[in-house]
Amino acid sequence: MIRTIDSIKNETGFYPDNLIYLESDSGVGPFYEKKNDSTYTVYFCLGFDEYYIYDSEQKEWYDFP
Repeated sequence: MIRTIDSIKNETGFYPDNLIYLESDSGVGPFYEKKNDSTYTVYFCLGFDEYYIYDSEQKEWYDFP
């Protein structure tokens, strides 16, 4: 998903507003959220209030909380 998002940005100059067609309907992810014109997150739900998140600005994955 991250490669697809970055590819769209390289081709169009913009991050997509949404990627509903790539998101899973399982309820656990992956999910995409555009933060602003230059950053986005991709995340998975690991459990009740636990997420594994990719930060495009840092280009890193981290656990939350």
